[in-house]
Amino acid sequence: MMADVQKSEEVRRTAAETKEQELRAYSKADSVWAITPYDRDVIHRYLPNVHIDIVPMLHPIPGTISGRKDRMKHKLLFIGGFNHPPNADAVLYFCRDILPLVKKRIPDVKFTIVGDSPPLEVQNLKSNDIEVTGFVPDIKPYLDSSYLSVVPLRFGAGMKGKVGESLAHGLPVVTTSVGAQGMGLMHKTDIWIADTPEEFAAGIEQLFTDNKLYDSLVKHGRQMMSDTFSAERGVQTVLNLLRSATTRYRATAPLPND
Repeated sequence: MMADVQKSEEVRRTAAETKEQELRAYSKADSVWAITPYDRDVIHRYLPNVHIDIVPMLHPIPGTISGRKDRMKHKLLFIGGFNHPPNADAVLYFCRDILPLVKKRIPDVKFTIVGDSPPLEVQNLKSNDIEVTGFVPDIKPYLDSSYLSVVPLRFGAGMKGKVGESLAHGLPVVTTSVGAQGMGLMHKTDIWIADTPEEFAAGIEQLFTDNKLYDSLVKHGRQMMSDTFSAERGVQTVLNLLRSATTRYRATAPLPND
């Protein structure tokens, strides 16, 4: 997907080489853990006989969160380290194609970009309305004060930590289908999903103006995280999988020589 977006044959060749290396490693494993069912299904297309379990990305769920009235109205947040190529592309895409549409609807909107090692093209986005923080020691103040989290990813795989972290902190998310991948999130129930600049901007406007929908996404997003992706639930999942893997190994391991 990254190769398609960037129209790069070099990226395509590198991706193909990485895929072959990963598939070789998976084929030698007794058990593979995938983050999402989608990732599991992709691997199974190439290695149908490999045993794969799902171990999702897990998040602590804060006991208390900032309420809507305690957040800075019209403040958008993006979180992501920029050593990961999809994040720079997402931010540049957002500022080029989506944010101008948002500003036509909401002129006083502000956008904060939080993440380590922003490249020069991201640093150059700084303006009166766009803050680029670089590395911060604690992102909680940004999660607690922002009004919406935006995740305009155009490529990437697996669960997106920025989505889970935002939902866990009661911060509604507007994202692409790529950003929502693998979490079972429902549009307009847990999250707002939009795949064109126009739809993305409309989602932001809707959540800035519809308090009932905003509060509903906060409630359901937090519930989804607690029910499925909390650290407490994850510990039990891992323990169960380790017991299951041990049982399978004992059943298939060759008997020692007498």
